[in-house]
Amino acid sequence: MKHPHASLSALAMSFCIVSQNAQPCSEIFVQDAASTLVSARNFDFERGHGFVTYHPAGLTHAAQFAPPGTQPQQWTSRFASLSFDVSLPAADTGRGAVYAAGVDGINEAGLKVGTYVLRDSTYPVQLRETALDTASLMGYLLDQFDSVTAALADLEAAPYRVVPTPVTISSGQWGVALHLYLHDASGASAIVEYLDGQLRITRNPAVAVLTNSTYQQSLQALERFRTSGSVPGSPESLDRFVRGAYYSALTAAPASAREAVSSGFARIQVLAIPLTVNAVGAQGGTQWTIVTDIPARTVHFRTGRNPQIASINLKLLASMKSLRKKVRVDLMRTDLVGDISRLFFERATPQPTVTSIYDEE
Repeated sequence: MKHPHASLSALAMSFCIVSQNAQPCSEIFVQDAASTLVSARNFDFERGHGFVTYHPAGLTHAAQFAPPGTQPQQWTSRFASLSFDVSLPAADTGRGAVYAAGVDGINEAGLKVGTYVLRDSTYPVQLRETALDTASLMGYLLDQFDSVTAALADLEAAPYRVVPTPVTISSGQWGVALHLYLHDASGASAIVEYLDGQLRITRNPAVAVLTNSTYQQSLQALERFRTSGSVPGSPESLDRFVRGAYYSALTAAPASAREAVSSGFARIQVLAIPLTVNAVGAQGGTQWTIVTDIPARTVHFRTGRNPQIASINLKLLASMKSLRKKVRVDLMRTDLVGDISRLFFERATPQPTVTSIYDEE
């Protein structure tokens, strides 16, 4: 018989390899009443470096990468937005270039976009003069569109070629391959995937969970679980999807927006991955947990370094006409707690005051 500690060590190393190479992430959408629209998601990666960024309306932007023979898509932002971004080294440039990859965000009109790694993605090969890379796609949608319907119409029209952003991570070079989960203030939702070179859209998905497998594969896994009856516990994508669907079905409907936010944190915690030292020495796992109250345009989050919950009111930021430049807050800070909205326009770094937008409920 093998020594039990040796078996546990081997299991831990196997888990670390999964975390390092898979970059798993999960979302559970809470929609139990007309006024309850809450997106709860984990960002799981090998490091926690990143920023939450305020983007004012009226700024000009361009895609960060375009293949030879194409021009980067360019646009001017119509809406202010908040986004959670990671910095990824560009592949094969030799110039130390870095791409800012959008992970999660919401704009002032109430369009919410989350991105999730989907390695099965295959993007259309189109003859287009302009290209929009995957690391820039979330920002483009938040800048330009006020609803799920408008964003989908643009994606279906395909006036640009969607291409993977070439980056370097610890496991090597990788073309960023994603699927997206979109929501808006009307209650509409959609999952956007690029499979076999075709755009595939699932509107208002019946099971409001997304991980890192195609949505169809995930539903098939859920059907197998319904036959076996055993709730899976691993960090693998399909197991997380089944677990999220199972516990969400058992969770009581929240009675208020405040309860919905708390419920979002509780539900998504079931899919969290503990920070574990991986093969390259980084602590891979759930780095950020982000819960977005869409009607309130308010984002709540905590990080692997700081378990305290911080909140940002996008409505307040968008109302500050003097705030005309992009402003970001470092997510490696450990002093973020309560409403930190004022950090964006005071340009100072005092200890934030602990407050809540739900105090008047």
